[in-house]
Amino acid sequence: MKTVLTVLTLFTFFSCNSQTLEVTYVEKKDLTEQLKAIDNPMIKQMVMEKAGQPNYCQLLSNQGVSVYKRKEKVDKTSDMNSGVTMMESGSESITYKNHNEDLYVNQTDFMSRIFLIEDKLNKNEWVITDETQKIGDYECKKATLQREDKQIVAWFASEIPSNEGPRDYYGLPGLILKVETGSLVIEASDISVSKEKIDLERPTKGKKVTQEEFDKIKAEKIKGLTGSIQSGGNGVKIIKMQ
Repeated sequence: MKTVLTVLTLFTFFSCNSQTLEVTYVEKKDLTEQLKAIDNPMIKQMVMEKAGQPNYCQLLSNQGVSVYKRKEKVDKTSDMNSGVTMMESGSESITYKNHNEDLYVNQTDFMSRIFLIEDKLNKNEWVITDETQKIGDYECKKATLQREDKQIVAWFASEIPSNEGPRDYYGLPGLILKVETGSLVIEASDISVSKEKIDLERPTKGKKVTQEEFDKIKAEKIKGLTGSIQSGGNGVKIIKMQ
């Protein structure tokens, strides 16, 4: 049996009190399919080593407002002479969500430029299933979300009264502990709740654009490198590190 949940501004639970939720997530990448397109063994090894490094991120949520960012900096790798560019869009990303104001802000770096994406929160449509998975001490339910040609799988714990999650994933009746996008897996490793109220600041750095404008800029930049969004027209292969 499946239930369709239309995401509105579900900022109840933690928003009704001053408790602060803090979650550490580990982001891991799987570039198995992308690696098949690389013939040079040295370059393939370089990409494998880069992809094998997990990123540690922190989610802070208080009274309907949340901030998600990395705990440590991650070096970007680019070698145009080798014909491979590893594009880690948003390696210094800060995701700010304000459910009280229906506001989404993402400060992200892309090809040495910083953008400030400001838009309304997505009205996601999750499909909740009866499938479960044990993550840590929590029995989590599975939910799926279709974004363009990609299916997002999320596992949420209804025992933890928060509609939050990592990055721009949110809106389920319980904290999202795990997200699977195909090439990226994000999983919670530590959860704590504090009575201390923390003021979560909205990011302000970068060129202001909407999500649609940023997606267009990104597509044009990739096309400029490859000669085509679909194929490497000038011999440059793009390895996307989400």
